[in-house]
Order: sequence, then structure tokens, then C-alpha cells
Amino acid sequence: MKIRFIPFLLASLPLVLNAIEPTLPNFNYNQLFEIPIQAKALLEPNRNWRLQEVTQRIDHINDGTYGIGMKWELFYNESLSMRIDSLRTFSYLAADSTWTYSSSTYNIYDQSGEYITERLNQPWDYAQPMYKSVYTYDNQNRLVSDSYYVRVPSTLEYNHSWTYEYIYGTDRLLRYNYLYEGSPPINYLFAHDAQGRIITLLREGQEIVNDSLQWVTVVIDSLAYHQSDTSTGLDLVDYLSHTPYNFSYQLFYCFGKLEERKGWYGNHYTTFSEIYTYDMYDRLADILQQLSTDHINYTNDTKYLYLYNTEGNLASYIKQQWMPNTQSWYDHNIVDFAWEQTSSVEPNEVIPVPFNINAYPNPFNSEVNIRFDSKDNALVETSVYNIRGQLIKAFGNSRNTSITWDGKDNQGKSVSNGIYFIKATQDGKSISKKVIKIK
Repeated sequence: MKIRFIPFLLASLPLVLNAIEPTLPNFNYNQLFEIPIQAKALLEPNRNWRLQEVTQRIDHINDGTYGIGMKWELFYNESLSMRIDSLRTFSYLAADSTWTYSSSTYNIYDQSGEYITERLNQPWDYAQPMYKSVYTYDNQNRLVSDSYYVRVPSTLEYNHSWTYEYIYGTDRLLRYNYLYEGSPPINYLFAHDAQGRIITLLREGQEIVNDSLQWVTVVIDSLAYHQSDTSTGLDLVDYLSHTPYNFSYQLFYCFGKLEERKGWYGNHYTTFSEIYTYDMYDRLADILQQLSTDHINYTNDTKYLYLYNTEGNLASYIKQQWMPNTQSWYDHNIVDFAWEQTSSVEPNEVIPVPFNINAYPNPFNSEVNIRFDSKDNALVETSVYNIRGQLIKAFGNSRNTSITWDGKDNQGKSVSNGIYFIKATQDGKSISKKVIKIK
């Protein structure tokens, strides 16, 4: 059996690796960031790249100053180089410009190495894990329950907090039930189209109506799919088995290549609309979220942008907030992704890159110095691309160890502020460096 990752209907990165067993589960990066399932495939290891580090920057006061907030480092299995075994979280201390360790998360797999059975979280100030999720599967390897536990420090015993139960039909997920300790259950039911895709989510729970506790069913979400989407109900079932996590924080059912999503926004008075846009490579480009109080007229609220490097990996994710007073968007949250190159043939062999690129200053204002650290004297072809993958500046072939880009394109015009990628190729191998031009 060849290694495979769950197919995501965004036609992005084929996640098929050759000659490695077994099938590897996903780590659920979007548990950390506000990344929809449609873009999550872009964070999974592909044939040559795996995610190494993630850094989050936040503008708390809308002044264009981004404070570094969190950092996550990923650690892979020694034998199966694409299987993520653990993750470490760090917080940034601005006072002395240092990172401080916050916690570690560990995946525990079954004997096949394919399915996660437990996920443990150990905070920095404890000598052992204090939180855990336990996942169970049926004889068809479908995820049937997800339970979360919190350890009592005085006794070191785990107390149950909540459980999600999943009920399936022949080829689709029919419903899931949320069982919180000490509270009435909440049931979520799905309506499907002919492909088995979820088109409506209904929540069934107990609410006080006319001074009495009654069961109430509310339509929460409705989903419309892109005309090119070919996902099925079985695709979602397979995805859940290989991507278990606590679904209370996730819209896991928003699977496939969506075009629009509508539903209630946290109460029974405000509705939201999400419009999904894809780029020329069929990758998720942005999501526009709008709100309405009359269910007719919608106003801007939040926008999510997804930027890619020249290798096709997700480079940055930007969450923008709408400012009604200025009628403009501002970048509230930026998450940057660092990748490392690996071999698709030998799981533990790291493909050597011919050289490194250093760029300074970065961000830059008028010009940026680009330095190559190469082991040989072969020609280097250097180019600059924008976030859409369009060629901005070509420097041609050179043996120079450093060049300077003056922030202009091939026509001599100054480029706009934003993110650019410097790509250098030597002996058929390429490497890229992200730079940011500012005012």
C-alpha cells in the first residue's frame, strides 16, 4: 500500500508519496489557525516539501505594527519522514525579544501507524501531559467517537469533558452528537445531495421556549459547491478517519470545493455569507465573509487571503477585518509558513539544495540585497515573482554571489508594496526566498 493523504477537492498539491507505508493521517493544522478545510491540503506534506515552522503575527491596535504572537515547530517520524509525531508551541516575549516554550502535542498511533488513537498535550509547567483526546474507530476504520479529557493535577486522573459521536450511512456521515459532561446532548444532522455531499446542517438541542424546555431544530449552515467539485460523501468519511480532532472548533463538514456558505452567526438574529474564490491554478485564493441582520442586505466583515510561493506551497495566510469608518480592509492576523524539502524516494533523505538565499533588509523600502551561498561556481538564474506567480523581474544567468533588486519590474516601473518571491535556479534545482516591500 502506497502512502496517501486524504484528497482535498481543491486541485492543489497531489499528496501522493511513493513506496512508503502506511497511509499517514493528517495533523490538523487548522486546529491552530483559522484555515478552512479547502486550504488545509496546502499544508500537508507533498512529494518534495513538508511544513517545518509556522509563525503568527497580530496587529492588535490597527496601526500597521505586527507583534509576533505564536510559533509552532513540527517534528516528524524518523522512519516515516512525512508522518508528524509531535508539535511544539512557543510564545513570543516582546520585552526581551525571545521565544518561550509553551506546550508540546504528541500523536499516538495504532499498530498500523495509520490511525491516531490518542493526542496528548503537555503544558510547559507540567512534567507530563495534562490533556488528551481519545479516538475510536469501527471495523471499517471509520471514526466513531472523539473524547476529550482533562487531568486533575492533585490525583493525575483524567476527567471526561466531552465526546463527539459519529453516525454513518452506507456512503456518508448522517449526523454527529455532542455530549458535554453534565449538559443535555446536542445533535447535528445533515442533508445531502446526490453525490453524498453535505448541503445543510441542522442543530437539534434543548432550548427554553415559552418558559419550557423543548427540543428545537435550527438550520445552521447551507453549502453550495463549485461546479467543478467532484467530492462525495465517502471522501468526507475517509477524511474524518485520518484527520481526527475536537470538532467543537472546526467546520469539518465544509468539505469539497465550496462556492458559498450561508448560516447563522452565533445567534438567531445575524446571518453570514461566505464567498469562496479560487486562483488560476484552482487554489483557494480568498474567502469574503459578510454579515446581515435583516437576512437580505449584507455588509463586509472579514476577508481571508491565501498566498503561495513559487513551489506552490502556502506561504502566508492573512485575516483582514473591515473598517466601516474608513471603508477599507486592514491586516489583523498574518500567519507565515516555512517549508523544508525532502525526498519522495527515501523517507529520511533530505534533498540537498544547491545554495541558500539571504535577503536584507527584509522587509525593504527601496532596494533589497540578495546574497547566494553556493558550493560551486555554476551559473545562477535569478527571478522575482509576485504572489500570483507572475514574473516581475528577470536577472538572467550570473556567477555573482550577490545582486541588488531596486524594487522595479522588467519595464523599470516601481512595483507596489506587498509580498514577492526571489527564485534562484542552479543546475536544475531551485530555491526561493520571500521578501516584503513596504513604504
